[in-house]
Amino acid sequence: MNNFDYTKTPPSFEGVFNNWQLPKKQGKGLQSTRWLDRIRSQLDEYRNELKINSLCSPPRPSDLPFFCNDNGIKSIIDFGGSSGWLWDYIKATCLTTKIEKYNVIETLEVCDFINNNSLHKKPVFYNTYENFNGLGDVVYCNSVLQYIDNEEYFLTLIKKSKAKIILLEDLYLGDFDDFYSTQVYYEDRIPVKFRNKKKFINLFEDLGFSLTLVKPYICAHRGVVQPLPMEGFPVNKKIKYSSTILFKKI
Repeated sequence: MNNFDYTKTPPSFEGVFNNWQLPKKQGKGLQSTRWLDRIRSQLDEYRNELKINSLCSPPRPSDLPFFCNDNGIKSIIDFGGSSGWLWDYIKATCLTTKIEKYNVIETLEVCDFINNNSLHKKPVFYNTYENFNGLGDVVYCNSVLQYIDNEEYFLTLIKKSKAKIILLEDLYLGDFDDFYSTQVYYEDRIPVKFRNKKKFINLFEDLGFSLTLVKPYICAHRGVVQPLPMEGFPVNKKIKYSSTILFKKI
């Protein structure tokens, strides 16, 4: 029996703001040495578990492997793919995959860290957004877009990619106007964006994509699978879970 008291989980967010500049960033957050060490240990731990059991749980939930057994899918663009653990997940679960290129788009710090430590080999390639001009059958993103205010350069990436499928996971979407908050990451504070669902979906429909799936993205927070810890938020700003959404090219 689970006696965990969800109401006493420390909040993951602090404050509600109407401007990206108002949440006060503190520390380096996802660009810190701590973050690089975390993604390294995440990858090492997952690979060690895979040696024991190929059906072990991945670091985060992902529906991406469902698309990788499709013979028409040969290339993937993983926007903000951190350690690249998803490629290991795909290899462990997709028995007939024919992926020829798995491109991870990351910050220069992460790209240098991954490449300098030889943590991946072909068909995985790490590039910064500025240096990437490739194509992709699928554009994928997991828990990244909330850290970006302006979606324009992500939309530009999609247009250049000629993608047929867009799969976005762990999105903060709801029936409210866009607003901002600060995410608690140890002693650091990171600005995050909560988006109006309809407005966000329209961005991709305007590019000629059709929305085919919307479902809750359920994962662990503070090490426990539970609703988003949003204590202190107004009721009309709260969401129980983040979202997974899938678009297909019309």
